[in-house]
Amino acid sequence: MKYFLFYDEKSMKIFDFSNAKFIFIVYALMCTWSSLTHNTLLSVSTAIDHYFDIDLSSIYSYAEVWAGIDYFSLVVLAPVIETIIFQVIIQNISRKITSSLFLSVLIASFLFSLTHLTNNIANAVNALGLGVAFAVTYEYFRVKYGHCWATLVTILLHAFWNASLSYSFYPEKLMGSGM
Repeated sequence: MKYFLFYDEKSMKIFDFSNAKFIFIVYALMCTWSSLTHNTLLSVSTAIDHYFDIDLSSIYSYAEVWAGIDYFSLVVLAPVIETIIFQVIIQNISRKITSSLFLSVLIASFLFSLTHLTNNIANAVNALGLGVAFAVTYEYFRVKYGHCWATLVTILLHAFWNASLSYSFYPEKLMGSGM
C-alpha cells in the first residue's frame, strides 16, 4: 500500500496544474491528436487510392459509424459505460496488478482503442490517443479527489468530446433532431 501512496504523491508533482488548466491542456491535446490521426490516415488512404486505384475509404470514413448512432447514446450512454469499463474497472485493476500508473493507462487505452476498431481503423487509432487522455484525466482526479470525482469528470470530458465531435462532423444530424 505504501508504494501506491508514493506513486500518488509522485503523480501529483507531475500533474501540478489547476483543474481547469489540466482539462484545457488535455482537451487541446485530444483535439491535436484527433486532427493529426484523421488527416494523416485520410492523406495516406487518398494517396493509395489515387496511385493504386484501391478504395480505402472504409479506413477513415465516419459516415457508417455515425449513421446508426443516436445523440443520446453518443453523449450519455457511451461515456458512462466506457468510463466505468475502462477506467473504473480495467484501469484500477491494472494499476493494482502492475503497481504502475503508466502501464494501467496504457492497458486501458489500448483496450479502449481495440473496442473502437469495430468502427474503422481511423476511429481506433484516434481512440488510442483519446483513451490516454481519458485515463490520465481519471488518474489526475482520482489522486486529487478520489474515485467518484474522477469517474464523474472523465464521463463529462468524454461526453463533451463526443458532443463536440458529433457537431463538427454532422451538424445537420443534430439540428435535424431538434437539439
